[in-house]
Amino acid sequence: MEIEKLLHAIYEYSPGYLYPNIRFTAETAAKVSEVIDLRWDDLNPQDGTVKFKQREKIQSRKLNISDELAHILNKKKRRSKLVFLTYYNDPFTRTKLTRAVNEFKQQNALSLSWDPSDLRHSFAVNFLLKGGDIRELQRILGHNNVFDTKRLYGEVASNTATENLINLFE
Repeated sequence: MEIEKLLHAIYEYSPGYLYPNIRFTAETAAKVSEVIDLRWDDLNPQDGTVKFKQREKIQSRKLNISDELAHILNKKKRRSKLVFLTYYNDPFTRTKLTRAVNEFKQQNALSLSWDPSDLRHSFAVNFLLKGGDIRELQRILGHNNVFDTKRLYGEVASNTATENLINLFE
């Protein structure tokens, strides 16, 4: 999936509503449930960080966000304890987020088939393809142990390691 193309299209479609939510998901590799439940007190746009609380099968972690995302979130009005709300200022649910994404897909000519959870997987694969460490990916994703990360993304990691090794000897 071409993330930058997708993000640009979402920005053009809905710069203040859907774009911050999807951009946040794409940048942090957060689970959809973590994004839906994100509270303002978990976010520090001034220092460009977000804290995710421990959940079942997910470790707590602190991650950096881009200056662009921090700026966008700083501009958002705080209408609730939750960061991301629907058009009607209701809390998002997985169903409501899926509905918003589907509305975008219907209005947009992109031929990409995706849902918000795909952004987490895309982040992980791209991280490894760019030479990222599997243990660092474990920390970013919040997996309780590296075996979960290896089970899901180990093939990408080993293929990347093999390609890097081959490239060294060419």
